[in-house]
Amino acid sequence: TCHKETKWDESKFKHDRDTNYKIKGAHIKVNCHSCHAETYKIKGKKRKSRNCYACHKLDDVHAEKNGQKCNDCHNEQNWLKTQFDHAKETKFPLRGAHETASCQACHQVASKDQKLETDWYSCHHHEDAHDEQQGKHCDRCHNESSWWLRDVRYDHDLSDFPLIGQHAVVGCESCHPNSKFKDAKGECNDCHRDDDVHEQSLGEDCKFCHNPNDWLIWTFDHDETDFKLEGAHEDQHCAACHYRPRLTKPESPRECSQCHNRDDIHAGNFGSDCGACHGQENFRDIKADGLRKAAR
Repeated sequence: TCHKETKWDESKFKHDRDTNYKIKGAHIKVNCHSCHAETYKIKGKKRKSRNCYACHKLDDVHAEKNGQKCNDCHNEQNWLKTQFDHAKETKFPLRGAHETASCQACHQVASKDQKLETDWYSCHHHEDAHDEQQGKHCDRCHNESSWWLRDVRYDHDLSDFPLIGQHAVVGCESCHPNSKFKDAKGECNDCHRDDDVHEQSLGEDCKFCHNPNDWLIWTFDHDETDFKLEGAHEDQHCAACHYRPRLTKPESPRECSQCHNRDDIHAGNFGSDCGACHGQENFRDIKADGLRKAAR
């Protein structure tokens, strides 16, 4: 029925002619025994099933999750190339990096009754380096082209800490050493404690003097306080008076004697108002009117 007397290895059996199952695509090159592994009788009752799943059950990486109608997605030309149109057949069109992802990347559960969630967090929760601090709407920052940092869109100016001056050009990792962004502190001294040459003697609210344009540029005008700097005071370094850490309100000296107590050769006999006799230009200069008042 199949073999020739002239040459045993050449078959005269024509599958397309002698059966109701035409051989197409990759089936043309397979050996007979690939499908007919069991005893086969042409006129007998034992016939191989003609549906895809009968032969390709062992190739079903979906574990029946997608049913047994393999030809809904696969074709006879190449088992690894599918004709399934995700955008047409489902409500989830594949864009960006999703286009090249394998089916198993999303369809991992072998269950016909399992409904696959389509929101971002359901698929990417294991990649959430923020530990849910940024919520579950990943698309606010990430997009389908690439999950990684170079393609992240985020406007820091819409946060509680808008980036201005030098803050706008520093790398994210300068303030955010990890991806738990809300762990970052918002006070100046949280980041600039090592830059505080005042050693907290001027408090921790750096913005009273400094600004984000440059740490070495400050805008503080002492004359706008209730202690105007005049005379020799103008050339003094801040630390000359502000040498102790202050807490909330300014605790720097206001009375002359508080700073010049060690210079008082009068041992307090003329009181604490040094300005009655001395001027601010030079402590050694004495006012004549002050001497007369002190003598009286």
